[in-house]
Amino acid sequence: MSEIFSIFEDSLKIVLKNIKKSINKSSLNDNDMEKLHFNMKEAQRIIRQMELEINSKNGEVPKELKSRYDNYKNEIDEYNSEYSKIQELYIYNKNLNSMAFDITDIDSSKKNQKMSLIDNEGGLYGVHNALDEMEREAYRIEDMGNNMRYQFEIQGDQMKNIRENIFDINQHITNSNKLISKMLKRENRNKCILIVFCVVGFFILFIILYYKFFK
Repeated sequence: MSEIFSIFEDSLKIVLKNIKKSINKSSLNDNDMEKLHFNMKEAQRIIRQMELEINSKNGEVPKELKSRYDNYKNEIDEYNSEYSKIQELYIYNKNLNSMAFDITDIDSSKKNQKMSLIDNEGGLYGVHNALDEMEREAYRIEDMGNNMRYQFEIQGDQMKNIRENIFDINQHITNSNKLISKMLKRENRNKCILIVFCVVGFFILFIILYYKFFK
């Protein structure tokens, strides 16, 4: 788990560094705001993956990893607060610029361009909503993947227990075969002894009869 957590952690450090760099700028243009928005989304995605990784272990998480996760979560929450303020200021300045543009130039063609921009903004808003929905779907798929991995781990443990039971059964069978082999050897030995006694008895009987009838 620590290896997977470290991979997420390394990616998150890079993203947080970029966020801090953007926030510390004195002014942000459209390109800067897009980068900042992307990095904030990326940070939320990575911290979510870290949370899922921690939750998948059912509390068996080292305190050090949990503490590091909490620190990153708090840092992202602080950046979210600053990002909201920057976004409000950015929208306010953008609206001021738009108002100044309207005051200085009331030409109808400019107004048509403004309406076109508003329509484009609405289209972009729809695209952002679609992307957010795709991101939520990706999270659901990721959760399903984590659940499947957890089930595979459980099945792996069950297979391990079955293999250990089979090993124990094989050991018992081996011990039983050894015992049966010993019993067979003892039985064969007893048969040999019995045969020897019979031969000796027959020989003694033969000697007795010989001396009795022929001497």
